[in-house]
Amino acid sequence: MGKNWLKSKTLWFNVLGLAAGLFGVDGPFGHVFTEQEVAIGLGIGNMVLRGLTNEPLAGTVPKQ
Repeated sequence: MGKNWLKSKTLWFNVLGLAAGLFGVDGPFGHVFTEQEVAIGLGIGNMVLRGLTNEPLAGTVPKQ
């Protein structure tokens, strides 16, 4: 079967990453993250979330 895409942490993480890329990110203590820092954070976050994934999205073909 698979889970509803609205329950996908990876997809929501990427939506937040898209917003960060479009609007910028102000970090703690006044630090503004650069595009490169946002990209690195997205890459690491995606690797971690993909490693934790154990259920495909509904409508996708699972690996054989």
